[in-house]
Amino acid sequence: SINSPSTTVFTLPPNFLSSAIFLSIAALDEFSTYSFLIFGNGSEALSSESSNVNILGYVDNLNEVMNIGDVYFSPLSIGSGVQNKILEAFQHGLYVIGTPTSFSGIAWLDNLNDKGFISVNINKLSEIKYILKEYFDDQSRFQESLLENQNFIQTRASWGESVKIMEDFVDGSSTR
Repeated sequence: SINSPSTTVFTLPPNFLSSAIFLSIAALDEFSTYSFLIFGNGSEALSSESSNVNILGYVDNLNEVMNIGDVYFSPLSIGSGVQNKILEAFQHGLYVIGTPTSFSGIAWLDNLNDKGFISVNINKLSEIKYILKEYFDDQSRFQESLLENQNFIQTRASWGESVKIMEDFVDGSSTR
C-alpha cells in the first residue's frame, strides 16, 4: 500500500510509483524467500505487508546496508546527474538493476562489465521479475563481473582517483 508521500526527491510522484511497482514484485510468492530492504530519505512513505520487505527510511551508514545485500535496485523515473548510491552499490560488489535514469550521468559506464548491471523499463514487470529470478537462481555466474566492476570503481572511479585526475588536469600533467 502507499501512504501519503512526503516532499523528498525519493518520493517525487514518478519515483514513488516506480518504488511501489518494485514493492509489488518483492511481495510475489516466488520472491518470498528473499529479503528486500527499502531505504533512502522518504522511503518511509511506502509500506508493505510482506514479511520479506523491510522499509528502513533514511540510513546514516550506507555501508551497513549495502554490505548485507546482493542486489541494488534503483527504480528512478526522474533524476539528473550521477546517482551516488549506484556508485556505492558497484563499490560494494552488488548486482545493480536500474532504470536508464538511474545510470544517467555515469560517463564511464561502458568500462564496466555489463553482466554486473542491467537497465530496465520500470513498467515491464515481467522483465524485472525475469532478471531477479535469473540472478537469484545462479548468482555464481555473476560473481566475476561483480568483482570486475567493484575493482574498476575502487581503482578508477573512486573519489580519490577523481580528485587526482582533476589535480593533474589543473597542474597540466594530465595524460588521460
